[in-house]
Amino acid sequence: MTAELKAGVFVLSAIAALVFMTTRLTQNQFSFNGTKTYYANVSDATGLLSKTKVKMAGLDVGQLTKMELAGKRARITVEIAADLAIHSDATLAVKAIGFLGDKYLELHPGTDTKPVLAEGAFIAEGTASGSLDQLTAKTTQLVDNLKEITDLLKDALKGAGEGQDGTRLDRILDNMEQFSEGLAGMDKLGDLADRFAEVAANVRDITSKVNRGEGTIGKLLTDSETVDKLNSALSGVNKFVTKADKLQVLVDARTAALTNIGGSRSAFSLILQPTYDKYYLFGLSTRPQGITATQTVTTVSNPGTASAATSSSETKTTDPLGIGFNAQFAKRFADVTFRIGLFESTGGAAVDYSLLEDRARLTAEAYRFSKGNKPQVNLGGEVGIYRPFYVWGGVDYLTSSDNRSFFVGGGIRFNDQDIKSLVTAAAGAAR
Repeated sequence: MTAELKAGVFVLSAIAALVFMTTRLTQNQFSFNGTKTYYANVSDATGLLSKTKVKMAGLDVGQLTKMELAGKRARITVEIAADLAIHSDATLAVKAIGFLGDKYLELHPGTDTKPVLAEGAFIAEGTASGSLDQLTAKTTQLVDNLKEITDLLKDALKGAGEGQDGTRLDRILDNMEQFSEGLAGMDKLGDLADRFAEVAANVRDITSKVNRGEGTIGKLLTDSETVDKLNSALSGVNKFVTKADKLQVLVDARTAALTNIGGSRSAFSLILQPTYDKYYLFGLSTRPQGITATQTVTTVSNPGTASAATSSSETKTTDPLGIGFNAQFAKRFADVTFRIGLFESTGGAAVDYSLLEDRARLTAEAYRFSKGNKPQVNLGGEVGIYRPFYVWGGVDYLTSSDNRSFFVGGGIRFNDQDIKSLVTAAAGAAR
């Protein structure tokens, strides 16, 4: 048995062992006694994703495993720690971490005196936390009510119905001015009358500007376009926040040693995932040892004669690749994901197969389709051992005898919630 074959058998055995251990460990990640399955119907499942955490008193006690439509509501399936007693008056509510934060499920286990629910039972829906959609709806309603009030005020000031010339307030102010002029003749009330006349003149000036549509209140009273623009702006904000609420950001860093040829391969990636079934990947990759290419040159001596002879020679050259760029689009169908784009600064494609509820993944990549050379084909796999760490291994450059090598290593993958937690912890430590 060759050294390469021994190394390959060792790597594959290690990956199989890690898959087995990970399966055993992650099945009981919330309790040593395993988990129980429950169901709940919620009015709005916006922002919920597979593996959304179930929390109680701020601690993880389970996760969401499935979502489906049940009538006009969303039916969710959750796994909750088996040693946690769930009573008949328990509730499960959709909550958000902060005003624009990620969604999670808040569990209230119920009253100890109530009966305990059996596995597979339905948990009642609790009160969901407030969202920007609700704020936008209430703001729009408030603006509509304000417009109705200003319309009523406008009618009261101008007069409503036929024969009204809109001078009711002017007549009232004229009467007040005449009354104040009468009071001005009285010595003791002269100063008060002057002030009252000044107030009446100011009120007349303000109402005139309002009637002409000047100022903010004037526009609200006379220009319906202002209200329409405000509603349009609120609608735009609502759409933007809805999209931002669904976007997930992941940061991935990995490295592995090449066991046959020496050296290593590493990658750093930023993943933007707007929906569960697609994402965009941008990153850098490094191969310090470069890629070795073999060129065969055939020489014919004394051509066309009886002593003609053919000889060939091979020349090996190493291309120092340095840093390569990755930019890929990925689309998922069930457990299979297809990727296309740049792989180490060259065009290519890949297919990933997810298993063990996305805790493990098998990958096949093909790229570097240059003329005269075989394309680079990589086969690999990764297994999550303890979030956010995973083990990474496989065969690199399967199609090239000069560059073919087994690789083994690992990586770390954070999502935006992990990054928020790290920043919060760092800020607390700095204080």
